[in-house]
Amino acid sequence: MLDTAMQVAGFTLFDSKNISTIENRIYSLAVSNAAKGTVYLRMQLTTGMVITARLSALWNTSINTATNEGTVSSNATFSLSSLATISFTAINSAELKGVLIVQNITSFLLGVIRPANLESWYDESQFNFAFTADNSNNPNVYGTTLIPGSVASSWGMNFSSFLSGSNPYNANIRQIRPIEFFHPSAFGSVGYTSNDLVWAACSGISNTGIDELITSNSSYLYLGKSSGQSCALGVRIS
Repeated sequence: MLDTAMQVAGFTLFDSKNISTIENRIYSLAVSNAAKGTVYLRMQLTTGMVITARLSALWNTSINTATNEGTVSSNATFSLSSLATISFTAINSAELKGVLIVQNITSFLLGVIRPANLESWYDESQFNFAFTADNSNNPNVYGTTLIPGSVASSWGMNFSSFLSGSNPYNANIRQIRPIEFFHPSAFGSVGYTSNDLVWAACSGISNTGIDELITSNSSYLYLGKSSGQSCALGVRIS
């Protein structure tokens, strides 16, 4: 079911195998037509149903090795006793492609984020420009290690803990838009999203990531928040 949902989201199942009792699924995604515009998303699932993900620039199917593999995302643990309750929501947006996996109060976003607007100096003929979300600390995102300079693969997005509830003058959910992407130790801004991918206030909203938010006559799918956080990613669905 997950493979089908990922294909709906735009991914190709590139490889699938069990390595040291850990299930590995490697999905490829072309985020642009540039020479380094394809990335490989590796999902790992343990026998205890702990899921993680990370991006690489290449995956070797013969020796099960990634090239320029980035930082692993924070994990999520699902229950083996109620697997029937797991839902898979495929998201195929221009700036976010992936599957939101939800079981009760646990959610995990398995996917790739690519802002619509890339700064002109960032050369995709040499470097990857795509990210995975940190499911326990939403402002953090991780790319591959194929990026300019000798810096870590942890990136950040503009975020404010003051964004929490709805506008007191109407029912609209407050948002930060666009979302700017930057590296904390180098580069400055590398790109920013359109209004299709936003930070949405989520105070009082459940942590399952299936709520629909209405803002400025547009509907957004809320993608879950970290524990204690006041806002989370939202992707426009209409």
